[in-house]
Amino acid sequence: MPFKSASTRHKKIAGDFGEILTLYLLSKYGFETAKIDHTGIDILAFDKKNKKRLGISVKTRTRSEKLPDAGVGVRGEEYNKIKNACEFFEAEPWISFVVDKPIENKIFCFLMSLETLNKYYPKFRKNKGYSWSMRNTRIDKYKADNDIFFVEFSYRNDRWIGVTH
Repeated sequence: MPFKSASTRHKKIAGDFGEILTLYLLSKYGFETAKIDHTGIDILAFDKKNKKRLGISVKTRTRSEKLPDAGVGVRGEEYNKIKNACEFFEAEPWISFVVDKPIENKIFCFLMSLETLNKYYPKFRKNKGYSWSMRNTRIDKYKADNDIFFVEFSYRNDRWIGVTH
């Protein structure tokens, strides 16, 4: 089924979904988590095994048929807000990218430290920041990296309310 235009609230709903999905995955693997409303980070997580506190910013995007491989941007000011918030909470700065690629019927979640993000994109551009590539060749590299927690969901949507074939 071709991807149709989303609702007017889709950006907010997608953001909430990304945060809840990240919380779910962390909780499932033993982290104590809390969704917070703080400039720079959306989640505080505690790794009981390694005794580490993580401050996590979640970036969620739905890609279109026109730009199915478009990256997920992190502007310079957002990057600095993540780091600053983590200083307040004495937490390691982390980021979660949740990306829906409807043309492939897949949802991806990548969770990593900002240190790992810097490994992929060492030339941080102060004004432009980063763009986390969603090209399949890059996704394959991310999957092979042990420093990136990676989950991929596949889904079917053969029919939907109000859609005719």
